[in-house]
Amino acid sequence: MKIKDILLDVSYFEKLENIDSLIEKKCIKIKNFEKNNTIREVNEECKWVDIVVSGVIIAYSLNENGNSTTMFEFEPGSIIGANLILTGGVYPLNFYSKNETKIISLSKKCIEELLHNYDFTIKFFKALSINSQNLNKKVFIFHKKTIRENLLDYFTTQTNLQKSSTFILPISKKELADYLGVQRQSLFRELKLLREENIIKIENRKITML
Repeated sequence: MKIKDILLDVSYFEKLENIDSLIEKKCIKIKNFEKNNTIREVNEECKWVDIVVSGVIIAYSLNENGNSTTMFEFEPGSIIGANLILTGGVYPLNFYSKNETKIISLSKKCIEELLHNYDFTIKFFKALSINSQNLNKKVFIFHKKTIRENLLDYFTTQTNLQKSSTFILPISKKELADYLGVQRQSLFRELKLLREENIIKIENRKITML
């Protein structure tokens, strides 16, 4: 598939009239990654804004013991680096492809030109807002007092989303531990306590709030 066809399939570029010009300037790249490929590294200077076309990108941190914590997941339509590109900032996290992934990479020069387009600008800042909201949620989780509070908040959100007191965990327990920023052993211990206290019922990834 040609670069132009790929761009036109992404909502950010639907109403652009200067796509051919941008392509000619070589400020847009299409990149494909296999599963578990590194995409960006912590402290790497941000020179491109990446838009996820397909697949999922994981942003994670490493502590001094080498243990990783998943911070964010970027799905199709998500933007990475939008808050860094104009100031020449560095990535605060590592990024890798959770599965086969395709991204569109836009240079700073390209972004500056695209921001003159109203439709692109609205979608760009909407993506920035979503990233900011996700960051706020993460900060809120890390500042909660207990694993139990975080777990019950997460479970309550799932009951609302799935419209039932019985729901299926959309992620594995390992991924849930990463999401909450806790060790797996601590998560499993708290789940066991919640079950023993008849607060929840657990059957693999099927959970019932009692």
